[in-house]
Amino acid sequence: MLDDTSLLRTIAYPRAFSAENALAVDALFKFSTVDEKVYQLSVGLCHLLPSDDDKVSFGCRTVDSMNETLRARLGRDLEPHETQRYLGYYSTLYASVLAIRDAAYTLSAYWAAEGTMEEHGHIEFRDNGSKLSTKAKKTVRRHLRSRIARAFSGPVRQTCPDYEHEKEALEAIELPSAPEAFNAVN
Repeated sequence: MLDDTSLLRTIAYPRAFSAENALAVDALFKFSTVDEKVYQLSVGLCHLLPSDDDKVSFGCRTVDSMNETLRARLGRDLEPHETQRYLGYYSTLYASVLAIRDAAYTLSAYWAAEGTMEEHGHIEFRDNGSKLSTKAKKTVRRHLRSRIARAFSGPVRQTCPDYEHEKEALEAIELPSAPEAFNAVN
């Protein structure tokens, strides 16, 4: 990837929101634990999503995948309040992620097609074998997540074409400006 490649983080509603309907930055930037040494955050690779329509398609397919995963896990159709909706994305530059340094973890961002989503990638941090305590590593990971979140800007508001009947309600949901809103990531 080139340094000026943009990475986008899809905003899924209600998954990335609190009970009070406010964006929950911790949920938006929740890294998946691959194993005890590797943590990943899914992103879209904008060089593979050149147009706004491509980004909308990626966002819609991302939340469709979330909905299908939840539907399969629950073994039933989703209730309307359980169904994820795409609200847009926040973005950062590949170079901004690589500029984040830490002695305990190595950061990277890379292409990682997932299913039919060729435009999918990961931001990853990997334990480099430091001798820090488990508690200290948890603190370092929390700080890394916060620094990564603050590297993002936006939002760019978008919705899926099939949300027309609820577009007004979805557009009324506040999406705070980044990185200012991301200063409190825990």
